[in-house]
Amino acid sequence: MLQLMIVDDDALMCNQLAALLDWEQLGIEIAAYASDGQEAVQVLERHEIDLVLTDMDMPKMNGVELIEHINAHYPHIHVIALSAYDDYHYVRGSMKYGAHDYILKNRLSRENMENLIAEIVKKDRALGDLKDHVSLTYDQLLESFFSRLLQPGDFDRTQISNIINNLNIKFNRECLAVMLVDYYAEAEDEMLNRSLYHMCQQILGEADFVQPLKAETNGFCFILSFKKETSQAQVLKKLEIWGRTLINNGKKFFNVSLKVSISDLCGDIFNLGHYYGQAAEQSSIFFYEENQEFVIPWTYVRKKEQGCGVVSFPARKDCKKMIAEGRIEDLKQSWFHFFEQAGKKRGPIPELVKGLREELGWVFLIAEEQGVKKPYLLKGNGNLDEEMGKIRTLTQWEKLFQAIFERLREALCPDFGCGNYHKYTKYILKKIHTQYSEPLSLTDLSRELGVSSAYLSNTFKNDVGIGFNEYLNKLRIDKVIEAIKNGDGKLKDIVERAGFQNYNYFFKVFKEYTGVTPAQYFNI
Repeated sequence: MLQLMIVDDDALMCNQLAALLDWEQLGIEIAAYASDGQEAVQVLERHEIDLVLTDMDMPKMNGVELIEHINAHYPHIHVIALSAYDDYHYVRGSMKYGAHDYILKNRLSRENMENLIAEIVKKDRALGDLKDHVSLTYDQLLESFFSRLLQPGDFDRTQISNIINNLNIKFNRECLAVMLVDYYAEAEDEMLNRSLYHMCQQILGEADFVQPLKAETNGFCFILSFKKETSQAQVLKKLEIWGRTLINNGKKFFNVSLKVSISDLCGDIFNLGHYYGQAAEQSSIFFYEENQEFVIPWTYVRKKEQGCGVVSFPARKDCKKMIAEGRIEDLKQSWFHFFEQAGKKRGPIPELVKGLREELGWVFLIAEEQGVKKPYLLKGNGNLDEEMGKIRTLTQWEKLFQAIFERLREALCPDFGCGNYHKYTKYILKKIHTQYSEPLSLTDLSRELGVSSAYLSNTFKNDVGIGFNEYLNKLRIDKVIEAIKNGDGKLKDIVERAGFQNYNYFFKVFKEYTGVTPAQYFNI
């Protein structure tokens, strides 16, 4: 709300002005009263005032003098001049020094005042929006300038100096450092992101200049500057303390593992891009060494790469043959050796990740040919990009591949002894384990295979020991129990995802399978 001060040596008039309008409804709060100009000046020194209604003919300091004082010291304050006299001196003086309007008291009405107040509120909001826009634009210009500084060749030295002078950036361009702060969260959390950002700002606020920039991953990039009087040893010590403080506070207050990489000191802003590259290159250690959290150049020694750093992916032809023959353990072993070599050679991360994405896409295509769908391999989550976007380390990539291969093994050969099963039984088991969430029946399967449903039923029961429907229902119940234990959603949604089309039928099957109701089983 705008804060209003009413200035008049007539107490009755002050009360009349206060009662003239429903000020709060107009977005205005009466914050103070003053009986003359001098008292009003004292109020202005103690309170934040946005709007002044002032009489003109007052002792000690009249309205013109008060308006002049406000114009000189508080130019943002809106003033409406009031007077019982149509005096040219008062009119001219009030308008000269910035009064919004001049009103004769005998012509004052609720309607006139409401219209004036509406104009002032509109003007004040427009000025506020303009200030916000100017401020935002300046912040954007700063961010754009420093972001481009990190890209070699965007500016020459003269351009850099001109931009710094034009933007009036107060910092030491001869003592800079780049800090990269990364973290991993299971799901996107804007509140966590803001909280971590404010924590970083608070800790790094001790630097003489801090410019935050957008990072390529979850996390932040900060350009730090230090005064010329600060020795290099002091700067390095501060940077190390801040980095370790960020990591400790991340764990302590947010249960988040932060990864911090700091560049060496840059003595020439023209070379800032090189130091950003240094910090980024150092941070590759986090990809290859999951337990590493902090890296600084004055203690960091890069492990020597074995060979050229490039590792060949397992041959697709061999992998396809392994999948077709159900030799998933051999497939897992070949990829285990790949990740082992990749961890030793430590090649460029972008190329490696790009290759892993392509290989994983290929695995899904081959699995699809075998009747195993991608959502099954991803445990119901068909959004592959979302899964891969969560990965931060080589170990996590390996775990994803191995988990998918294990799901593939379960689908292609779900039960031990499967090798002795009839080919129709294997086909049915694959269907059940990969499509249990969909409607399945022996009738439909018999049409697909071109044999009678009775023959399929007998063959399946002879191999597995129980009938088709009993096996399918038990699998679905197992999936429901697993999902509830993992907290994967509400019971009704879980039941539907497991393939039960009828909620009452699920309760009946659950009790037959477990001997108790779902509520008793889970102590709900």
